[in-house]
Amino acid sequence: MAARKRGSGGGGNVDWMPIIGKEESNLDSLAAGAQATVFDTVIANPIVGGSYDAGTIVGLRLWLSVVPGTSIYPPPKLVLMVLPNGATVPTVNTAVLLKNNENVVWAIGEMDIQESGNGYPQWRLALDSVRNFSVGSRLVLVLFNQSAIPFSAAAIASYLVDAYVRER
Repeated sequence: MAARKRGSGGGGNVDWMPIIGKEESNLDSLAAGAQATVFDTVIANPIVGGSYDAGTIVGLRLWLSVVPGTSIYPPPKLVLMVLPNGATVPTVNTAVLLKNNENVVWAIGEMDIQESGNGYPQWRLALDSVRNFSVGSRLVLVLFNQSAIPFSAAAIASYLVDAYVRER
């Protein structure tokens, strides 16, 4: 599926970055109070097979479901970041660490425990704000287990993300 350009009324063309979706098992046995990276992906144009030039993410939608394998409460906290190429994913599990990394943090949220069905934590996000990025920047989502109970060895996360990008 090719990315499509849309007119944007005055700020240049907006390109759709197609959906990134996966089921990840990198939450295995996530300890109480620990952080794990759900995804870390280059902001890339699939048509050219490389990263976009410097620009702005002008829209983003994200759907995430976590199966911790145990009953947890409170639900996990999530931090969405735009990191420069080569930067290490920072630890952001306290207010002080979030403040220290405010230049890369884009959104923070707590997952909702699904009321009906399986009771797993879910997060749906549609950002109306924008975020600048440089060549090779990465879109990163980390999950912080706020519960006093660790995740099971079979814990997984499933997600879908799509974004709209405007190059400068």
